[in-house]
Amino acid sequence: MNERDTDYRIPVFVVIGIVLVLVAISVIYILSDNSDKTTHSGTSATVSPSPAQVTDEPAAESFRAIIASVDTDNCEVVMYRLGNTEPESFIYTGATNVLTAYDRAITVTLLTPGDFVTASVTAEGRLLSIRGMDGVDVYKGIRNLRIETELTRMVIGEAIYRYDESLLILNEGYFVGLDTLYKSDVLSLYSIDGIAYLLKVTNGHGYLSLANDSVFIGGSLTVGNTLYPITENMRITLPEGDYKIKAEHSKYVGEGVLHISRDKNAVFDLAPFSPEPVQYCKVSFTIDPVFASLYIDGVLYDFKEPVDVSYGEHYIEVLLSGYTTYEGLLTASKPKASVAVTLSEAPATRISDDLIYDSNAFQATPTPTPEEDPFDDIEDNTTDSGVTPSVVNNGDDSA
Repeated sequence: MNERDTDYRIPVFVVIGIVLVLVAISVIYILSDNSDKTTHSGTSATVSPSPAQVTDEPAAESFRAIIASVDTDNCEVVMYRLGNTEPESFIYTGATNVLTAYDRAITVTLLTPGDFVTASVTAEGRLLSIRGMDGVDVYKGIRNLRIETELTRMVIGEAIYRYDESLLILNEGYFVGLDTLYKSDVLSLYSIDGIAYLLKVTNGHGYLSLANDSVFIGGSLTVGNTLYPITENMRITLPEGDYKIKAEHSKYVGEGVLHISRDKNAVFDLAPFSPEPVQYCKVSFTIDPVFASLYIDGVLYDFKEPVDVSYGEHYIEVLLSGYTTYEGLLTASKPKASVAVTLSEAPATRISDDLIYDSNAFQATPTPTPEEDPFDDIEDNTTDSGVTPSVVNNGDDSA
């Protein structure tokens, strides 16, 4: 081997050595990098995929409110925030958590107008939760509530409640004005820390007028145990309920059973007891169930035989416990007519008005049982024109 050949081979071995070193370094680096990715704090190198993290949508705000309505078709709940006069609408979903004040889960459909709740909503107006409000005091069975409007307070015996313009008046699921109340109405008052936020009418009032009564003018009208003089175009405000009614003048007497519905006008037609000629329509009623009660203009009628109804427009009610009341208008304008009414079963309702509340969260203040008829002090409200309901017993301005 000559010197030229030796010089040639040495660089080749050097190059091969360098390559091998570089390969070894690369392998060590790759193995080290993979080891870092597949180990954690010196534990097993087994790799497990991380599950998707689901977090609850944060509530933008929580507030106290009174339910105004629930629209199941559009999945909306309308509420009045405590102290506010304008209602707001919020969307609910299947994920909305609805609880009573004692954490019993219920459905949105069990919420009714007048329920006090604490609501949590997102910034987009979606309801996250609704829970019955704690600390709601209820005073039931109130009669002759004294409202001192200039002092913005209500007085029940020695109890005094403050209120403001946000006070809600609930009458059969509808919010009405304070001036629609009458002194015979039976009320429930809902308050928090001595401030009244809601008055609920539990027994309201309706009206009574007479028709075809010309020969009875100057006579007397007995409604229940109360006697009224019969005047022209008279109209009487009465607590809702059933009454025996009797009109008398000279030899003429008319009797019946009267049903006063809330905010409705009953008309006692005295034509059948009067000598004056009146045109009648003989109406045959077919009613299912047959043991329902038929009231025409608030007066009870037996519909087993055709009923004589004077010409004109008449208000009809068909009532039966457990069924939805039928209401309609009958226009009698010919000698004979027929009417068929089929009552539908009433939808399921809440067992208790206060289902949303914890029965242990408040103590209802008992109303003293009156020793005398609570309506004895109601003045004769007979009028010769229409009457506008009076504000409930407005008091003076004295403290």
